[in-house]
Amino acid sequence: MSGLRLPKALAATRATELFDGLTSTVVSDALDQLGVNGALVDIAPIGVGMRMIGLAQTVFQEPRPEGVAMTTITATHSLFVDHEVRAGAVVVVSTPVAPVASSWGYLLSLRSLRLGAAGTVIDGSVRDPESIIETGYPVFASKGRQVSAGSKLRLRTVGTDVPVICAGVAIEPGDVILGDDSGVVACPRGLVEDAAALAREISKAEKELERRIRGGGYLNENG
Repeated sequence: MSGLRLPKALAATRATELFDGLTSTVVSDALDQLGVNGALVDIAPIGVGMRMIGLAQTVFQEPRPEGVAMTTITATHSLFVDHEVRAGAVVVVSTPVAPVASSWGYLLSLRSLRLGAAGTVIDGSVRDPESIIETGYPVFASKGRQVSAGSKLRLRTVGTDVPVICAGVAIEPGDVILGDDSGVVACPRGLVEDAAALAREISKAEKELERRIRGGGYLNENG
């Protein structure tokens, strides 16, 4: 098998087809076998049953620079969401540890949902979780990071659709992002074919193991 980059016009649909029915766990195991760490540490869905598959569109944020007037909005990722987020995208937001601020909330979720985005991943805080959950839009964030403070005047949007580090994993625009109840995994776009095929083999083996256990067998073949 060879890791082929998918044509841009077909990428979102093709990625969904390739990873349809697969869990983040088997995809992560497949990437491990391919020598790639794709699991985003301590990132979890803000609600039960959330699932997403899509292509990464990234936002990179840093602390607000000193000396800028407090009347100036420096976190401008809402403009990115308004005008650049595509159907089938997973918005991946990389934020600093401090200052603490929520770079994602209900209104950004609602706009992304209207645009047909697949979901959002943020290695930081969110707000309005109850309202977001009601929309059905999948949002995955750092565990326990919910805060009322917004990011407009606390953070600065440095770049969009650029390579980022999110929860310890290097992510580039166009990488496949899959999230479910177990967490989030990022698959480099050059490995989607190989990773999906290997993940399906792992999934099949796990189902066979499940049948063996239900029939009274052992986890290990030889007991």
